[in-house]
Amino acid sequence: MSERKTVTFFPECTTVHVGVGETLLKAAEPFDYFFMAECGGQGTCGKCRIRFLNAVPEPLPEEQEILTEAEIHQGIRLACRHKVTEDVWVSLPEEEDVDHADKAAALPLPSGFTIKCGIEKRAVPVCRLTTTVAERLNMRSHWSYVRGHLPAAWRKRPVKQSFLSQFADLLERECSVMTIVSIDGWLMGAEADDTTDQMYGVAVDIGTTTVACYLVNLKNGEVVGATAGANSQRRWGGDVISRLTFALTQTTGLRELKAAIRDTINHLIWETAREAGVDTHRIYRLTVVGNTAMSHLFFGWAPRVLGMAPYLPVAGSSVQFSPGTFGIELQPTCQATFLSCVAGFVGADSVAVMLATNMDRRQELSLAVDIGTNGETMVGNRDRIICGSNAAGPAFEGARISQGMRAARGAVYSVVLDRDICLGVVGDSVIRGICGSGLVDAIATLLDAGLIDASGHIPSVDELPPNTLDCLKRRIVEGDRGNSIILASSKQTHNGRPLLITQQDVREVQLAVGAIAAGRKILLKERGIEENDLERIMLAGAFGSHINSRSAMRIGLIPKAPLDRVEFIGNAAGEGARHALLSRDVMERADRISEMADFVEFARRQDFQDAFIDAMEFPSD
Repeated sequence: MSERKTVTFFPECTTVHVGVGETLLKAAEPFDYFFMAECGGQGTCGKCRIRFLNAVPEPLPEEQEILTEAEIHQGIRLACRHKVTEDVWVSLPEEEDVDHADKAAALPLPSGFTIKCGIEKRAVPVCRLTTTVAERLNMRSHWSYVRGHLPAAWRKRPVKQSFLSQFADLLERECSVMTIVSIDGWLMGAEADDTTDQMYGVAVDIGTTTVACYLVNLKNGEVVGATAGANSQRRWGGDVISRLTFALTQTTGLRELKAAIRDTINHLIWETAREAGVDTHRIYRLTVVGNTAMSHLFFGWAPRVLGMAPYLPVAGSSVQFSPGTFGIELQPTCQATFLSCVAGFVGADSVAVMLATNMDRRQELSLAVDIGTNGETMVGNRDRIICGSNAAGPAFEGARISQGMRAARGAVYSVVLDRDICLGVVGDSVIRGICGSGLVDAIATLLDAGLIDASGHIPSVDELPPNTLDCLKRRIVEGDRGNSIILASSKQTHNGRPLLITQQDVREVQLAVGAIAAGRKILLKERGIEENDLERIMLAGAFGSHINSRSAMRIGLIPKAPLDRVEFIGNAAGEGARHALLSRDVMERADRISEMADFVEFARRQDFQDAFIDAMEFPSD
């Protein structure tokens, strides 16, 4: 057995025992502390800051590049870079308290929606037959007696062994009333007492960053509970490439990633059911969506196929599975489906977006963009839908931005120009960083102020237009690695460092916007339409629900259009999963969409590279 040392984390005062040579990032895993280490522990993002309280190590070269002199002097280091060699005490930064409510927000069902989930229940009397009664009624089995109390159509339904096992248990308990559960025309379960009013399902949207869970009443379609939380796989990287790399390069990588998403889903289902007062044994259907990388990591399929040409998933059709087989703690009779995908990295979440927006049924030409770590773009109508996906990067979720963070307390969420720059902060608290919506606002506002030019360059003070206000000039910080812009002074922030938009931050936004805009232009070209032809522009995802549409147009994230054409549709992927949960017809529609939608692999097209370079330039106004 390898030698082990103790690591004590403050302020939790939690002590863990780890093997010599483990990183402090790995040591924090047992109590599930979240470092926003979107680089997957490669030492490039600088987000896993800790402070050594004893045995302070010398700073490594990469830390000297990322940390300030003051931070190094205070004993601050990167958890992913330092290995345990002796007993050590370290202080952790306050964990971000992210509000995932928007991800879990549910919308009313569309007008005319018909619930057809395939779950039926029937309460019937049951008793242990005596010899006299059995002879008088000519009964040959206990089941034949109970079956006689069912409607004629139910008596012909085939019986699953799971039903007979539960039925036998109820006979031992001498129940006077039992409820028979029929799923898709099969008699699947038997429950004590009359439970006909308890019929629920769960829809889960596995996002790269956030997982949303909806607990749905299958009788009326009402969402009785909804919860969202961080995807536990995040500790191995903020994007799918980092996680796929971890799965491929580490012996236990795939197993760890699969276990992490299983634990996240189990926790969310349990928490949602507990808050709603619902017994999880009354959950009969589970519908899951996610991008293709998330589906492969969920099932434990070898992810190598996604990282090699021709970048095809293992399966494109919907996948039926038993929850228990994949560690999801629901009753054995629960029927589970992972919705179909289109191809490549256009997964079941994109199909769910198309379901929720009825893109396959509407006549008007629509654009739907699900902005997250990946940017999935869909263009079309009922005649033809064309879609694609590209790695927009996690910049809009606060990753790869020098002082980026999630939309938690202390995050700058809006930036406006009123002679000088004014900030909106989540919780009206001291500033801790900037989140995605604030970043979009910041870039748009700084473009309007002339502090960023169309190429993305932050000019020096002497390069600014002569009519630039002095208060804006004072915000420029010149440096060897490019200039920066002060959004908030050191007196306004929690760590005493000014909140900056650096030249590298601007480049990260340009990369993200360029990827999404280039993909959009390629799809419009393939569809034979122009941006002006779009009658609906829909922004999906929790991030998309918060951005200012004017700012999004200003930086080129969405095409310029009348504001009344822009719709914020929230977590449309989760909504589509709920619709499929409630209707077998919608589930079949999902399969048809996955087959009818045309897919464009951007990486193989030279014109995408040309469009990407063009889209890196911000619109002139």
